[in-house]
Amino acid sequence: MNALNWFQHEYNYRKFFTLHTISDHVKWYSCRKCPYKAKRADHIKRHVIACHMDERDIKWYTCKKCIFKTKQKEYLKIHINCQHLDEQDVKWYKCEKCSHKTKYKSHLKIHINVHHLDEQDTKWYYCKDCPFKAKVSSNLKRHIIARHLDEQDIKWYVCEKCPYRTKTHGHLKRHVNAHHLDEKDIKWYECEQCPYKAKQKIQVKTHVSLHHVDAKDIKWYECKKCSFKTKYRSELNKHTKKRHQ
Repeated sequence: MNALNWFQHEYNYRKFFTLHTISDHVKWYSCRKCPYKAKRADHIKRHVIACHMDERDIKWYTCKKCIFKTKQKEYLKIHINCQHLDEQDVKWYKCEKCSHKTKYKSHLKIHINVHHLDEQDTKWYYCKDCPFKAKVSSNLKRHIIARHLDEQDIKWYVCEKCPYRTKTHGHLKRHVNAHHLDEKDIKWYECEQCPYKAKQKIQVKTHVSLHHVDAKDIKWYECKKCSFKTKYRSELNKHTKKRHQ
């Protein structure tokens, strides 16, 4: 029985989550195996398949044109749209307020939340242990791992081919992709607006910021203690440590 059929069975389905109705009538689906919760049952299904399913029960969706595979059918569709379609066939998600466009619907949502919402409408992700907050959930996760996990609780991701190790799975994948894959297996991150490509996503972001963002759309990271400003958060962090700490 594959993962989806197994999961659709009422007994198996229900034993993985609990449904809560809050006083304001918002329904939350809570995973019984970890603190994760969601407002939609299909999000819980995705979470369980990704995080709690036995490996032998998982149905993998495999790309026919490269080595990519995923546990989610929707992610395979996104991968094909972004990596293998001819330019005229790509589905673009375009911002209505600026020239930004992306192949990822989720990236457009993040872009709008970061750049175009009023302060009161912005969705913030708050750290429970300090005043840190972020507009992107992955930034909050990185913050928690870097700042608040005890050494013994950190899960280290270790490279099998060299001494490199990291606290995040994404960083390990980036390292392997950049340093240890054969040319034919490398995952290239491509600029959506020109032929530029790179082995690291951050390099493409830097390229886009330098070459494809209108001046009025640039997000500046400004120092709160002096007139310094930069297009890059990492540069602001370096400046703050060097000049103000």
